[in-house]
Parts: sequence; C-alpha cells; structure tokens
Amino acid sequence: MLQPDVKWTGGIYEAKKIAAWAETYQIALAPHNNSGPVATAASAHLAATLPNFIVLETPSRAPEWLEDATDGASLVEDGHVSLDRLASRPGLGIELNEKKLEKWLLSV
Repeated sequence: MLQPDVKWTGGIYEAKKIAAWAETYQIALAPHNNSGPVATAASAHLAATLPNFIVLETPSRAPEWLEDATDGASLVEDGHVSLDRLASRPGLGIELNEKKLEKWLLSV
C-alpha cells in the first residue's frame, strides 16, 4: 500500500501521477491525510478518481476548531466521504467559515 499525501506531494495532480505509477505495479493507494477539511476534500477528490484506491485516512481526534472551520456540514458521514456533497459544490466542495476561524486565530 502506498500513502501519498496531497499536501506534500505537490497537489492533486502530482498525487494522481503517483497513483498511476502505483496502479502499474498493482499497489493499492490509501492517501495520507492527518489534516483538516481542505486536505480531506482534496484527498477525497483524488480518491474518487483512482481505480487502486482502498481507504482514505482522516484525523481520528479532531481539534476543537475543526467544527467551526467549514460551513457546518462534514464531508465524512458515518465513516464515509459524501461524494454527493463534494460534487454538489464548486472547487473542492467545501466552504471555509472565515468569521468563525478568526476567533481561533486570535486565541492562539
């Protein structure tokens, strides 16, 4: 199993190239993702296009600010990423709530 991280490999396109190489050698992909909602959305978009995708890692202990980070609806529902939610919005399918995040930035 290979675990490229969308944030560290150069983005979705570079991770997709790594996945294509892995598919050639019949290696499964489980994108590494220990970050917040933006990385989860990017990793989910990548995963939705991969024939060798196996599982998407998500943070097991979400920090307190994470609930305020987006518009309220989580991408992960009952342990599954909502592809309908990703596809129903432009871009990565999430919207950051800058007003709510601002209070966390000021408290650091």
